[in-house]
Amino acid sequence: TELSDGVLSLNVTASDYLGNKKELSPVLFYKDTTAPKFGENTISTEKTAEGWYKNSTLSLSVNVSDTETGISRVTYKVGDGSENTLTPGTGDNEGIYSSENVVCAEGENTITITATNKAGLSSEITISDIKVDTTSPTVSSPETSSSLVNKTALNEESFTGLAITSTVKDAGSGVAMVWLGTGISETYETASYKASLTSEQTSESRIDGYAASLRIPKSALTDADGIHTYYLFAQDETGRTTVSSPVQFTVDTT
Repeated sequence: TELSDGVLSLNVTASDYLGNKKELSPVLFYKDTTAPKFGENTISTEKTAEGWYKNSTLSLSVNVSDTETGISRVTYKVGDGSENTLTPGTGDNEGIYSSENVVCAEGENTITITATNKAGLSSEITISDIKVDTTSPTVSSPETSSSLVNKTALNEESFTGLAITSTVKDAGSGVAMVWLGTGISETYETASYKASLTSEQTSESRIDGYAASLRIPKSALTDADGIHTYYLFAQDETGRTTVSSPVQFTVDTT
């Protein structure tokens, strides 16, 4: 007869040649042929709308159950890394196994979670597409379309303004926005000259770098004689910002 999973009782009776019998105490044992089951898993560390984590250390929790022999251990590993143990919860958190110190590498990661019950049976799940970016963008030294803006240039109809260009690159989440500032504390919100990159431009910034070009219009250069200093800023999808070295140009209409 096929025995079902659960607690089973083995009753033993001993008999001698004279027919005397004695029943021994029942022997209890488990039969468990069912591996643990996974419920919801959560990475509670904040990430961007595009799915990038700003920090490489993540908080992971997973719900695991086993109705027969019970859970023996739950472990995880990042990629092909070493195996680490998840801590079982207690009280209201019973059945939830967690760690606040899951260290991932820069770029895309996978986390494999293995649950083993007391009968030695295991189940496994993999969480993929865990993207980590802890590196700020790079910004090349900016250049101007002209180091001098004079009266002649300002009087030309074809002159629409002065361009400041730089190659911005971020191999992780990609550059999301660029802007110009007259000081190193300028923000995107307060900047007069700025641009949000399209998804194609952001993708370009991940591979070869994106040639950002921001223009100071003619109207801002008129009656603005003197030496002007600007910085070009680049911010990636995780909010990390890099500011360039300064670039200068002169407006001289006298």
